Amino acid sequence: MIIVIVGIALSGCTRGVAEFQAYVQASDAQFRQGTEVLDRMAVAERIVAGRLLARRSPLSFDPSNARYYTDVGDPPLTMSFRASLQSIKAYNDAVAALANGEAAAALSNRLVSISTNLEAAGTAMASANSQGALGATATAFLGQGSAAVAIALPVFRQIATLAGRETFRRQLVVGFPAMRDLLLALRNATPAMYDVMSRSYREPGSTMSGSGLSQQNLIDLGRDRRALAGWVILVDQTVLAMDAAAASAASGSGTADVAALAEASVEIRILAEQIKANQNRVSP
Repeated sequence: MIIVIVGIALSGCTRGVAEFQAYVQASDAQFRQGTEVLDRMAVAERIVAGRLLARRSPLSFDPSNARYYTDVGDPPLTMSFRASLQSIKAYNDAVAALANGEAAAALSNRLVSISTNLEAAGTAMASANSQGALGATATAFLGQGSAAVAIALPVFRQIATLAGRETFRRQLVVGFPAMRDLLLALRNATPAMYDVMSRSYREPGSTMSGSGLSQQNLIDLGRDRRALAGWVILVDQTVLAMDAAAASAASGSGTADVAALAEASVEIRILAEQIKANQNRVSP
């Protein structure tokens, strides 16, 4: 989605603006699905980390663990996921606004938002990395995500100091690969999210079943798994669609570009509706 919008914006073509808007709106379904997953992840991370802290140092207070002691805001790992997701949404919103002819001054504010979210993601990743004990897949995300942020942040910091729509367009293209990598890092981190969710349901010392989960917990975990699966499907469809449409945009065939954009919008919306219906099932 990201590079498609930039590619057509770079061509100076105003054809397909409605399709751009429809595509961005459809892709927002991926953001909403991710947000629901991360709301659940925040609860699970706080439970798992809280148990670890209670075992290690039940009578102490460590300021670096403040986000685990309270329900205010997100705990560190979830915060890094959410800030990454918000960075990608801010980027998408900026390139859509560029394609739709938004003024340079307004675009500059959007680009500051991208930088702010990337900075928050980088800070949260550093904090989560120092905590440890949340799984090897989580550690892998922190490495992959941090690398993407390290590349993207200087690009968007520079954009915020520049002026002119053409300059914004060039720099947004430069930043695209890192933002795509950040989206894929989130996809690759879903096993870590599921692991934390699963561990949050296990009662310490439980002998209820081989898994340590009650029947209700198994049902709840099944719902979490479906939510994660739905998010992965939407991310995958977005990546496939944007790559295909980007190839069409590069070929200069405007009609094909618009057709690919419209088709991707419909597919993502249909998938989002099906995923929402599937999530409400009660079987584990």
